[in-house]
Amino acid sequence: MADISGSVFPDAAQYLRDFEWLVSCPSLLNFPEALSTEFLDGDRTLDFGPVESFLDSKAAFRVGYYAEALLDVWLDYTRQPEEVQRSIQVQDGNQTVGELDFLYRVAGQWRHLEVALKFYLHCPKTNETGSHFVGPNSADTFERKRDRFFNHQLPLGKERFPKVDVSEVIMKGMIFYPPGVDDSVSLPEGLNPDHRRGRWIRETELGWLKENSGASGGVLLDKPFWLSGVPFSESLPQLSCAIRQHFEKRRHPIFVSLKDGEGREKERVFVVPDEWPAKS
Repeated sequence: MADISGSVFPDAAQYLRDFEWLVSCPSLLNFPEALSTEFLDGDRTLDFGPVESFLDSKAAFRVGYYAEALLDVWLDYTRQPEEVQRSIQVQDGNQTVGELDFLYRVAGQWRHLEVALKFYLHCPKTNETGSHFVGPNSADTFERKRDRFFNHQLPLGKERFPKVDVSEVIMKGMIFYPPGVDDSVSLPEGLNPDHRRGRWIRETELGWLKENSGASGGVLLDKPFWLSGVPFSESLPQLSCAIRQHFEKRRHPIFVSLKDGEGREKERVFVVPDEWPAKS
């Protein structure tokens, strides 16, 4: 069987698609500290140097770090900071107690910016995570990340860098709902109701792809290219076969881009093992 994963050879077109997806994506947070990523095209050329450097690194499969590199491009283009410090490790003696994403200075004012790209699945049933908004890796939940931002990262920046005048966060991503569940469910504090949405199903529910999705085909998305997706598609039978083969070998969730008959993306779907979100 042919490999139908979304593996791509990265190029400027992929960077630009992912950049546009990221900056246009609604925030997952509705706190005052949540920074808007409006983008006005101007005369300058986007410099994707930070993205290329990231993809040359050992962490090139990390979706969150890829998004951070793209937001580095956005920060340089839109804010044109006078000075930027990136990935600042905070030490307490010989122990690392945290890492700040960005400290940057604009018009003489220092700003601390924390960024994240997150995908959470709405799990209607009570589960051992204590949350109804759980990451594909069930050790991660929306509440845990929210509290990490506001109870640790931002206070740590102000404590260790008194020069910081403003604390900011950028948290982009999607929330996925199971078929048959109304996506107007009760949301945890701070989750923006105007978030980008998708669906999730279990490995034994693959019939939904054919019977209810309305898609003609699709593709498995490989890390780190989970943002805008990739311009490939195969038939639903091939896609379903690839998903089954995946779960025969591995028990972690898989990300799918469903396409219409013209090859345009119709919906994003996470397929999870039947035991999810149980922690191993």
